[in-house]
Amino acid sequence: MRFYRVPVQLEKEEKVFGGRISLRQFLYLVTGAGAGAAFFLAMYKDGMGRAAAAWVLCIAAGAGMAFTRIREVGVDRYILMLARFGVMRKAYPFRGGGKGW
Repeated sequence: MRFYRVPVQLEKEEKVFGGRISLRQFLYLVTGAGAGAAFFLAMYKDGMGRAAAAWVLCIAAGAGMAFTRIREVGVDRYILMLARFGVMRKAYPFRGGGKGW
């Protein structure tokens, strides 16, 4: 029997949980639910409506971070790249053939 080496596919995340969600997505969902529960318990005495709204917003933020993609890049990585771009030093070379203004 022959064995063939199969190359590792690094383009996509490995779907660990049931073949549907990756570890990164699972952690964002759990973190969103945990933060939502913490806000719910902290805001419960102020009113049920506010507490439920905070819980739903935290879960929605976790789901958004887990499943949303911008230009084929996950939102978490996109935010990191955007922050790096804002902090990074930029070079503006003059590309003109004229004498200036």
